Amino acid sequence: MSHTYVLFFFAAFLFTGCSPATLQAATTQHTIDSISELSEIWSLNNVFITQERFGPMTGATTGRFCFLGNLSNQAKLKVICLSSISGDALWEQVSNNASSAFAISPKGVFLGSSGIADIVRYNLDGNYIWDESFTGNGVIRIYVVDNEVQVFNHPEKLRIFNVETGELNKKIEGDTIFIATETEKFIYTYNLQSIETNTGKTKWETDISGPMRMSPLFTQDIIFAREGEIMGRTYAISRATGKTLWKTNDNIISNIAYSPEKERIYLLTRDGELLSVDKKSGVVSILIQFTNTPFILNGEQQVGGYEVAYDDSTNIVFVTLGDSRQLFAFQEK
Repeated sequence: MSHTYVLFFFAAFLFTGCSPATLQAATTQHTIDSISELSEIWSLNNVFITQERFGPMTGATTGRFCFLGNLSNQAKLKVICLSSISGDALWEQVSNNASSAFAISPKGVFLGSSGIADIVRYNLDGNYIWDESFTGNGVIRIYVVDNEVQVFNHPEKLRIFNVETGELNKKIEGDTIFIATETEKFIYTYNLQSIETNTGKTKWETDISGPMRMSPLFTQDIIFAREGEIMGRTYAISRATGKTLWKTNDNIISNIAYSPEKERIYLLTRDGELLSVDKKSGVVSILIQFTNTPFILNGEQQVGGYEVAYDDSTNIVFVTLGDSRQLFAFQEK
């Protein structure tokens, strides 16, 4: 394999009782105190991004930034895609409060649901392509791997669909699986493990100390994983050996976005810093410092997600701030 797996998957914000007509307004606002190696190209206010501990709710590819949420205070969930370059709205599809997972890749946009478990594929212009329903308690994670859509749902089943047709290629039961290849599958019990597909033999097990809820980001040689429910350390793990190559401090509140151009990942801290971390060395640089910090986390108040995303076709980094409902786009220099 010679490329980075596309990992963007979303789980829905759950509204208690009857869904309110409107969401609570943002209680704070952030500006940029300092910035380096990036330039701001646009920003939007009143962007509500849903939040879920299992994965990010934003993604970008091929000149599009997409998310599950809303561009207003309306409680209705939508899949919305914006232009990476301008921030202009390109299309939207009305979702529902049972939407539980989302993925975007050059192959399209994929939306999973809980309750009656299903997955829907739209193309990058927002046109419906196919959908499939199946048994279980709903979709938890979606990975797009080559020409496959790999969907994990409870009770512990990984379903692998043909990305073009939606045809079910394979079903694997009994483990909490992130992704599976012809030679190995990556599962989570009390830790991340690599298992040989044919023999079931454990190849390696990581030494991550805390619970890992946020699904890892897989590249050809390194796996990036964040521990913790809402906040924790990010680890770089050798895909070949499972060895921890480096780890960050324990204040990371976002998912992980990867820049192949710069060979670095992007992370957001509780203290309002957008970090870049060198893929191989683990050297950390503070690219942006936001004002009015620390950020308010989910659980302290009802806020949206803190997410980072990267469009490798335009080399643009996206940052969403949940407490202020702001979305920023930054061009790599």
